Amino acid sequence: MGIILPAHMPALKQEAGWDTVDFSSLKSMTTGSCVIPDDMTAFWHGRKVPLLQVYGSSETCPIAIHQRAANAFDTEGSIGFPAQHCQVRIIDEAGQDCAVGDAGEILIKGQNIMAFYWQDKAATDKALKDGWFHTGDIGYRDDKGCYFFVDRKKDMIISGGENIYPAEIETVLANHPAIQEAAVVGRPDPRWGETVVAFIVTENGCSLNEEAIRDWLSDRLGRYKHPRVLHFIDQMPRNEMRKILKDDLRAMA
Repeated sequence: MGIILPAHMPALKQEAGWDTVDFSSLKSMTTGSCVIPDDMTAFWHGRKVPLLQVYGSSETCPIAIHQRAANAFDTEGSIGFPAQHCQVRIIDEAGQDCAVGDAGEILIKGQNIMAFYWQDKAATDKALKDGWFHTGDIGYRDDKGCYFFVDRKKDMIISGGENIYPAEIETVLANHPAIQEAAVVGRPDPRWGETVVAFIVTENGCSLNEEAIRDWLSDRLGRYKHPRVLHFIDQMPRNEMRKILKDDLRAMA
């Protein structure tokens, strides 16, 4: 078994002979920490290696939902099923359980959940209610009880009254052959509330302009989800865990 993050893939692709490596002795690859690009899943599954997504946080110590090698190909694109001894709910803004297929906040309950935030009662009271940890993440479940991650609740963009999930736009952008990485944030707007701003890192040696990107998006996303502004940058700001720092991008936007 191996562990890999989406941020590792661009570097691996640059390795000579990467496309012809023999992966026959590799039983599975585990990933998580962010939305997993479709092409990353396609790469590993195309080589018959199950790519197993795991979901959790420090507060859930850490894995609360995960895929299993036995059904990874049948649950492609999901984060899997609740971990042992974990309960999971999806709730709407009113605190009611969402119907199958409807997106809402992911809640986790179990003996693995933290007791409290150190010396921060306000944060503890906000995150823990009746034993349920409110993750601040948006997801949904299908009729088989399989869970899917949509985006961070705080990253959701509300533009003209419409809820826009950056991860959806990022996935579409990342599927462009000339784009190595894409990150999307909201920028305050006096008319729409927020507008969509995209930051793009192109593949080495590739040239790309705004017109080409807008053409790519035209039949892949609803018009209201299209970025109003596009920024081309050399690299994404990241923390020690290689997660993209969306707050830094919002400041840049």
